[in-house]
Parts: sequence; C-alpha cells; structure tokens
Amino acid sequence: MNIINDISWERTNLILKFDEVDKNSKFILTNQKEEFELKSENNQIKILLTNTPEGTILPEGKWNILSNLESVRVTEKIISKLDDLSRIYKYKGNTYAYIVTFSINENMELSIHTQFMMKNKKPEKVRPLFEAKKIKKKIKNVIQIISLAVANVIYKIVHTINFKKQNSVLFLNENGDELQGNSLFFYNYLITRGKYNIKKYCKNVFTKKLNYFERLSEIISIASCSYIIVDNYTPLLTYLNIGKDVKLIQLWHAGVGFKAVGYARFGQKGSPHPFISGHRKYDYAIVDNESLIDVYEEVFGISKSKFIPVGMPRLEGYLNEDKIKKTINNFYQKNKNLKNKKIILFAPTYRGTGQVNAYYDMDMINQDKLADFCKKNNFITIFKFHPFVNNKIEIKEEYKDIFYDYTFQYDINDIFYITDVLITDYSSCAYEYSLFDRPIIFYRYDKVLYEYLRKMHTKDVFSKETYETKDFNELIDILQKLSNKPKCSIKKDIKNLRNTNSCSIIEKNIFEG
Repeated sequence: MNIINDISWERTNLILKFDEVDKNSKFILTNQKEEFELKSENNQIKILLTNTPEGTILPEGKWNILSNLESVRVTEKIISKLDDLSRIYKYKGNTYAYIVTFSINENMELSIHTQFMMKNKKPEKVRPLFEAKKIKKKIKNVIQIISLAVANVIYKIVHTINFKKQNSVLFLNENGDELQGNSLFFYNYLITRGKYNIKKYCKNVFTKKLNYFERLSEIISIASCSYIIVDNYTPLLTYLNIGKDVKLIQLWHAGVGFKAVGYARFGQKGSPHPFISGHRKYDYAIVDNESLIDVYEEVFGISKSKFIPVGMPRLEGYLNEDKIKKTINNFYQKNKNLKNKKIILFAPTYRGTGQVNAYYDMDMINQDKLADFCKKNNFITIFKFHPFVNNKIEIKEEYKDIFYDYTFQYDINDIFYITDVLITDYSSCAYEYSLFDRPIIFYRYDKVLYEYLRKMHTKDVFSKETYETKDFNELIDILQKLSNKPKCSIKKDIKNLRNTNSCSIIEKNIFEG
C-alpha cells in the first residue's frame, strides 16, 4: 500500500511524498464525478492545481487520491501539520479566493478540498437559500424559515402575556428525555427552596425529530419563563429571539473539557455561525473554578464577566463522608460478590461525530489479557461506556464473573467511590475522579488521530497520579505496577478536600442578585 509520509507546496504545486511507490501503482485524483490521472516520479506526486490535464484550475470539490482503486492514506506524522498546509489564493482585488484545505477520516484517508469563495459584505446575516446547492434543500430551508418565523411570533405573544411571572424557571434539555447531572441537582435544590414556579422540558432532538405539537409545547414553555436553565448545547435557542427580560443560564455538563466544542472548534464542520449562536446568548455560565473561565470563554463566545466560578451543582455533597459510606454499603448489598475485590473502572468517551453514529472500538480491549490480570491480582473490571455508544461490549461467557457492563446502571460518580483505578481517555469523568487520591490511566489507542479529528481544547490538567498509553500490553503493565497498592481508603482520599455549596451561591448571584 502506498502511504503519504510528507506533504509540501511549491507555489501552486502540491507535492505528495511516499516512502516508496510500487512500480505497478496507478494514481487517480477523483471527486466521484471527474478524475485525472496522476504520475509518480522519484516516489512523489506533483499536482499543479492551476492547470489540470484538461487545461483548467482544479474544480471545486472534495478530491481523493486512489492508488489501484484504494484511497491513499497518510502517516501519523502528517496529521499534526495538515491544518498548516491550507492555502488561500486571492484574486480580482481580494474580492474572490480559491481555497485549498485538507482532511482525513477515521481510516486516515486523505481528502483535498477546493473551494471558490467570494467576499461577504454582511457576515452577520444568514443566507439559507444561497447556502443550499440543491432545489430540494432550498425548499426545505424555505419551510424552515417560515417555521422559525412562526415560532418567534408564538414566542412573543406567549411571553408578552406571561412576562410578569418573575419567579418562573424552566429547566430545558434537548439532549435527553430526563434531567441529569448539574441540571438535576440544581432542579432538586430549587424545589426544596419553595420560592419558584419550576418547570422542565426534556426531549432528545438528536435521536428523534419533534413533531409540531412537541415543538409548540417547547416554545410555549420557553416563552412562559423568566429564567431558562440549560446544561448543554440547545439548538432551538440559536434561532429563537429570547426576550431581554429573560435570563439564560448555562450550567454545562462537563467539569473540564478535553474535546474542543462550540467556538473552540470554529472553522470545523458543524461549528457555530460567527454571529448567530445560542452559546452567545447566555447571561450567566457556571464553571467549576476560575482557571476554567478562559476555557469556556472560548467555547461559548461570551465575556468573562458572565461566568460564575463556584463549582458544579452535581458535586455538592459528593465528598461527604456519610454519603460515601451509605452509597458504598448500598452498592455492595446489591453486589456482594465484588466486596473484597479491587475495582477497575473502564470509562472511555465515544468515537464518531455524535449520538447518531457514536461507537467505541471494542476490539481495542483485549478481554483475555485483562481477565488474566484480574484473576491473578484479585481485581474485577466494571465497564461504563458513554451512553451515546451504539455498539455494546460482548463479554465472553467465561469472564462474566470478572467483567461487568454497568453502562446503563448506577451513576458513575457513585461507582467512583469503590473504584481503585480509573481507565479513561478523553472523558470529563476524569475530573470528578481526580478529586480522590487514586490513579488514572489514559488509554488513548488513537491519540494522534482522535486529537486531530476532534480538536483538543485542554490537555490533562491533573496533578494526581496519572499514566498514559496507546498500547494495551503497556496498559496491563501499568495495572501490574499498581496492583500492590492497598484498596482505596475513603478518609485518606477526602480529608483535605472541601464540599461546595454551589447551588446556594448560584441562586444568590442570579435569582437574588
């Protein structure tokens, strides 16, 4: 197989270098509609973008290079420099530009993207009809424009009628059918206060399209409240003209972000519009501490003055010793066979672009080697995959007394109490676990590729005992190194850590400020 190990430019010549080119290789540049034959010389290919064999500039499109009908791949060392290889060729007095960018997919197959651009004199406006290339898409966008206009009219009417309801609070979740995490904890706190008219609207709009009645119900719920609380990206808020007398509060679900999201991914596929985004509408954003303000200032595109660094509601009481003991006792009553075992928690995040195609490569878990380690060292392993993951781990029959899949059982924070070693990768669960004095292993088998595709906002910010590996054999070696440690001690773990009262501080700053 021919693999590209270097990419460079000579003016408008794109040069792709290989370690060695098979003499029988035939290279083709194609966008599925057109194709051009490429010639290799001295283990490299030169593509003159301004002059194809047909005597024209390389047309706009996504181009792949095929070698004997297979897409050409790149080596890992190319990945880190791909973004820096982009080119912008301006012409006609900077009114137009020809842009060349690069991307790879999860198979590390290279794509070359060419595009003609024109200067935008009104970048703050959205032009859905202009953006749509096909008639069907244009019709769909027209329907959407009309629907959003109607939605905003309904919102304005309902909100005008209900604007005096100053203590009406809506917990809005478009990412699931129930409240979770920070929203759930803050919701329960406000309920106990007894001072507010509290509502909630929860629908997963990413896995099921809402019908008109469900969407109408959501708009009426939003319009009827003077406080709206979310903990994730909420698509409708991008397009709904929320009243100026309404306060929009973002609790955010993650303690610390590994993966770049929001405006931290600006320029990537699916990143927000530079001017029009629900993120920019937040009046307040809650973060765990001041060091994270810079992180989420970039993510949300709002000023630092709108952040309240008071801790996460879901961590209130998290380190309470009585709560920990009670949770542990309840867990072992239901899982008596695990009581005298050391526990590995395997809790990675998902691969893929979102809920629809989320997965984890189960082949990267060698059950035989992990089971052998567990048997010899009195360990068991609990698997808790991200709930988005569509494929499931098939635990071998002979290992069902060693491996347990609790993906949809127990709150992960409760499992942390009995966990001796956490294995994760880019999941923000590492943040909560790091509050204990216990080791974390970052098993990142696809580190270079994953960090390129997802773009990383923050790296590891932990001062506790951490390890990193890309290799499963090395992962077992690290576990072996940790195997002689005594089972985790609660008092030792939490004696220097404080409990937060973030809920009352949030209430004071937002509802009473």
